[in-house]
Amino acid sequence: PGTDTLGPYPTCTSLSIVARRTELFACEDTTLTLTGSCAVQPLNDFCKEAQPLTCGELVGGSTLAATPDPILDRVCATDVADDLGVWYTYVGDGRLVSFSTCLTDPIINTRISVFRGSCNGNFECLASNDDHPACPGGLSQVDFKTRRGELYFVYVSTPPTQAGDFIQETRCLDPNVLKPALAAEIDKGTVFLKWAVLSEVDVEGYELQRMIAGEDYETMTFIPCDVNSMDRMVYEYHDGRAYYNMMYTYRVKQTYKEGTVVYSNIVETSVPGNPG
Repeated sequence: PGTDTLGPYPTCTSLSIVARRTELFACEDTTLTLTGSCAVQPLNDFCKEAQPLTCGELVGGSTLAATPDPILDRVCATDVADDLGVWYTYVGDGRLVSFSTCLTDPIINTRISVFRGSCNGNFECLASNDDHPACPGGLSQVDFKTRRGELYFVYVSTPPTQAGDFIQETRCLDPNVLKPALAAEIDKGTVFLKWAVLSEVDVEGYELQRMIAGEDYETMTFIPCDVNSMDRMVYEYHDGRAYYNMMYTYRVKQTYKEGTVVYSNIVETSVPGNPG
């Protein structure tokens, strides 16, 4: 009996150890194969070592040897305090941004949380997602509107028993590219207005405005935005207060929650004819 120390050996080394028992008139060999852990602690395991992200970038990551982060304590709707996770940073430029693990294959259960603040634990949770409907399985996606020059912290994590490799995709869109597209049709004295948006992330709402014959714009209606996604949405409004043979100009004012305002294209129309 006794204890022998072997190694150290490089990561992922496979060892075959033969233990031989010898006695008079007998010899017995026992072979034991050991493989060292291939998981290496990620370089961005801690907040202060977060990896920068840029638009249009695909980044491979892993939580296999990551550790729980003590600075997180139920700061998001998704409880990630016990998760194994890694950190990224992103500097806002006023565009819409989407952080996604939807391209991960094979599928694992990821969670994405976005914060602002500092690595000393003074964090404010801005958005979080566990299972996104646009992603297969338990993969995640977070969409939100950034502020120019603001630093964001992105935490990609997995439950402790479901650690694995993932792909982090960062997509960005300019809010002006996503401004509402407005169209109008006239039927029986009513102006039917319809506008579509390709995305509405962090949008406060839409104000439909009308101008009569070069006067100031007036508000026809305000429609609050109740969703937060990068999917196409369509809205409608029927203006039954348009007079015959007068020129009307319409536009949609789209306001983001942080104050940015963009306007749709302008549509000019008039109700032809005379009801009398």
